[in-house]
Amino acid sequence: MDDFKKRLLDAELTEDDVRAILDWQLSLPAEQMDCDLMRECDLFLSPDAPGMDEDRRRTMHDALLARIGAQPPRSAKPARLPHRRRRLLTAALIALLLLALAVGGVAYSVRRGVLNFNEDYGWYGPLVHLDGAEDFVVSGPLAHVELPHVTIDVTEAVTDGADLRVVYSVTNNEGLPVTGEPGSDYTDVPGAVEDGVHMCDWIEVNGQDAFFDDAFQAPGDAPGQMLYYLQTNLPSWGVDISGCETLDIGLPMLPRAEGERSWQTVDFTIPAKLDPSQILGAQLESADMGGHAVRVTQATFSPLSGYVEIEVEGMTRELFMREFTTLCEVYGPDDYALSGAHLTGGGETETGYAFGFTMRPPQDGWPGTLVLALERKDYTADWEAVIRLVPGEAEK
Repeated sequence: MDDFKKRLLDAELTEDDVRAILDWQLSLPAEQMDCDLMRECDLFLSPDAPGMDEDRRRTMHDALLARIGAQPPRSAKPARLPHRRRRLLTAALIALLLLALAVGGVAYSVRRGVLNFNEDYGWYGPLVHLDGAEDFVVSGPLAHVELPHVTIDVTEAVTDGADLRVVYSVTNNEGLPVTGEPGSDYTDVPGAVEDGVHMCDWIEVNGQDAFFDDAFQAPGDAPGQMLYYLQTNLPSWGVDISGCETLDIGLPMLPRAEGERSWQTVDFTIPAKLDPSQILGAQLESADMGGHAVRVTQATFSPLSGYVEIEVEGMTRELFMREFTTLCEVYGPDDYALSGAHLTGGGETETGYAFGFTMRPPQDGWPGTLVLALERKDYTADWEAVIRLVPGEAEK
């Protein structure tokens, strides 16, 4: 650790400097905070934190200096965006977040897997998960396809019945470097020209199609290797897996066979049955949504993610488009907004309109109740529904 401190001092970065950077980040609105930068600062200030081996110190040192160079502290605080509720992110909460991230890094050791693929991106929030999410992960290779110029491996997959994530790799058999367009973040899929391989655009699950909510790519550790992360919310795409023992998954990413109109798929199977003790459903406690009756139609809250769908009876698509934004918020205790909350799926039903809310779990676990809020265009009071999380399935 002394050697590490000396390198920081040589770079004119002292402990006070690191504390000042933390203070600066804590002065920003929550949506502008760089959690990765704060984590690096916390690791430097807490040398006994889990995972602080010499390789991690060197990596942290380089990343910290790069981020500081790219994000100079501003002399004045930016104006806060207007919010409907007071959203506090105190130093204590930040400390808990950083601690949870550090502990999670020890419990889940895969460098880029379904639980941590983007943790060092810097521009996108980390894939937060709770203890127990590792139990859902199925590691591989789950599928292995060898083509003349590339090899494809599905390395991990995980589902909680609603959220489904897959990580696969495409590796050039000769270790040739991955190429991309100059000045672009886009990188060619290895074997795209030679073998007709392409990045997966949708996924087949038990004969049903779903598209992706998130998709990331990153170079792998092997020469000529690219890694790909895919995430989808199955209920929001109308994929019904209730009662299924397994998920038969196909990735349509291989070239079409001669005379065929459909893409060939990379196929694998994972269990669909989960430990019911780790899954929560939801029941409606109250609702203030323009006098409309509200009911919970689906809900899955796990260590991996949260999803709930509510139906507002008598609501129409025209009313929604006219009076509401496409934004939502999900609040826990003390009006604390959960991260990653957004509307997905839903749509018109026989008796009204359905809204699907998806969110990341809070670091200290799911609270007993959550407030689901739809944002109105005229800035009048949000429409809100309060749900109570309960063991088992959602009320119907």
